[in-house]
Amino acid sequence: MAAKPKDAALNPVLEAGPVCANCHQPLGEGVLPVNHEGAVYCPRCFVGSVVPASNGRFHGSLVAAQCTKCEATMVVPMGSRCPQCRWRILNVLPPR
Repeated sequence: MAAKPKDAALNPVLEAGPVCANCHQPLGEGVLPVNHEGAVYCPRCFVGSVVPASNGRFHGSLVAAQCTKCEATMVVPMGSRCPQCRWRILNVLPPR
């Protein structure tokens, strides 16, 4: 069994992974986080809270989507492919 780094014992976030700055849910495997101004967001919170509050800074067709092939969750422009596996069929997720 591999030894854990010393920092993981002091900081549980290192062991659990990143947490969304808005909903405070851990970002598990298959979630492509969005780094914005020093904070990490899950795709659904980024589309639901950051994009509307940015006053047109981001493209209006950004959606949170989940790939039907590799099941990755990400932020993409409407009508694009999965950035991981290039699959065309994505399920649009509701914003948080």
